[in-house]
Amino acid sequence: MVTIDSILQILLVLMVVQVVGFFVLLIEIFKLSRLIRQEKYDISRFEKDLGSLEARGEHKAEEPSDQLKEYVDRARAKGIPDTEIRQKLEERGWKTEQVDKVLGTASSAPTKP
Repeated sequence: MVTIDSILQILLVLMVVQVVGFFVLLIEIFKLSRLIRQEKYDISRFEKDLGSLEARGEHKAEEPSDQLKEYVDRARAKGIPDTEIRQKLEERGWKTEQVDKVLGTASSAPTKP
């Protein structure tokens, strides 16, 4: 026979499970928001670095500079895939030949697919 005590115990257990689940969900949301902030920072830094290279006129040179190679290495180290690096460089006026050279000559750090 089901008593009021057993029903209250079941309800108490369910409430505890819900509270624990709620806190786990809050922790995951916090982790995700921190990851999103870091990605936004990396992208803005990527854009800022690219702008400083353009300000020096390096996108008009025939050969990629050491600074451009270092820029590509830093972007790769942050996990930015080569396709995104290529797209950003070409959108900002870098010659395809320069982009090909720098992506081929920069250190071959592993990139995300």
